[in-house]
Amino acid sequence: MANSRNGEQRSYVSALEEGKIKRAVQMWLNSCDCLPLPKLNYNYHGENIGLFLVPLQAPYITRRYILGGYEAQYQFSVDLLLPAGNDDERMTADEELESVATWAEQNFSAMETEDGSIRMRKLNRDTPAVPLDMLQSGAEIHSINFTLFYEVNV
Repeated sequence: MANSRNGEQRSYVSALEEGKIKRAVQMWLNSCDCLPLPKLNYNYHGENIGLFLVPLQAPYITRRYILGGYEAQYQFSVDLLLPAGNDDERMTADEELESVATWAEQNFSAMETEDGSIRMRKLNRDTPAVPLDMLQSGAEIHSINFTLFYEVNV
């Protein structure tokens, strides 16, 4: 457990559950027909170009049910890493991420993980696409943040 911003104790989900959520989100986003690159990878900015699913923090429980189930949330970003050489390329990177976000909002429906143990209920886009950082190589990271709300029934 850890403290949240308002001082309450925050309960994080198990590593197994976290893995299921990450895999489900990655698989679903990889079905997007407007990805700016062929594949959304998981959390590795080691190249000069790529599209990445990046956890912003571990999923945590937001509400418990009387019968043992609970609601939780997972905050993540979709990052586009590319060697943008001018303003037009930078703006295009943001526009491409906005297209992915629009697709996600329009194509999200209550989904379940492959084993049916977790039901994803709601997706929020938390930020617009923005330039986040520039690496020493000159490559830039453009990012857009989301929060996924889901429930687990025991």
